[in-house]
Amino acid sequence: MPFFDPGGIDRASSPDVQVESFRDLEAWLLADDLRKAAIAFTAKPPAALDRDYCAEIRKTCSSVCRNLAERFGRRRPSQFLPFVVIALGSLAEVQDQLVDATQRGYLTPAEFESLWALSNRAR
Repeated sequence: MPFFDPGGIDRASSPDVQVESFRDLEAWLLADDLRKAAIAFTAKPPAALDRDYCAEIRKTCSSVCRNLAERFGRRRPSQFLPFVVIALGSLAEVQDQLVDATQRGYLTPAEFESLWALSNRAR
């Protein structure tokens, strides 16, 4: 069983799907899966004991989703790039936090690899 459950990814990848909401964007779905996975691993010890770390990675994962949602809500192509750039920056920060979690012993190597792969897919 994977460390995360990529429930909505296949739906968004279908060529028959019309994008009517930010929740239809594959990038947002992947970022949301990453956010859910971060919430899951930070809810259990040993990570759960480090409140600052938990708050930071959760906030950063949410930032990726929020920037993609905000970009979608503006519906102007000229405003697309800045929000995507910010989301990509936040995603790089999440990846650094995953490395940090592994170094602190909050993630096993297998959990790290699973989350790292998901973060790369979200890019």
